[in-house]
Amino acid sequence: MQMLRSRLFLLVTSIALLCLSGCANYEWNRPALPFKTIYVQPVTNDSLAPQAQASLSTQTRQALIRDGRLQLVSNPAEAEAILQVNLTQYRRNTGARSSADTEIALAFDLILEAQIALYNPSTNDYYLKARKVSADTSTFSNRPETGEDNLSLSEYQAMPRLTRSLGDRIANEILGVW
Repeated sequence: MQMLRSRLFLLVTSIALLCLSGCANYEWNRPALPFKTIYVQPVTNDSLAPQAQASLSTQTRQALIRDGRLQLVSNPAEAEAILQVNLTQYRRNTGARSSADTEIALAFDLILEAQIALYNPSTNDYYLKARKVSADTSTFSNRPETGEDNLSLSEYQAMPRLTRSLGDRIANEILGVW
């Protein structure tokens, strides 16, 4: 009986160790990129988004750094790829209205759109050209308890959230399968 227990214990322990070690070296299948270094040009802004370009530049760089497959360089001459981002449109749509007065908007959906291009300076060709990317978020503009309208403040507070989302989506376009 003791021998049966020790063999059963050994079998269960072996199975548990095999199960636990089976995933120890697992890594998501991330596609290999045709370049290792990238230069991110300062974002240009043809939209009406208030000062979004600096925040989007930072958020896009951080998203690329977090992935870890690319090295960001500060000189375009050292880069195997150059990322160009242009903000093309910023929209504010009504998300929710007051039940007491339907002319009063309580929330807005903010949408920020960009056009990106990924340029290969060694071949003078584009990996990606004129790819559209967008992100959206919601913000509340009125404080019903005071009747105070704070649309500009809520937009200001929502802009980092919106640019972070757009920066992540731009990085996904660059790092994903084309």
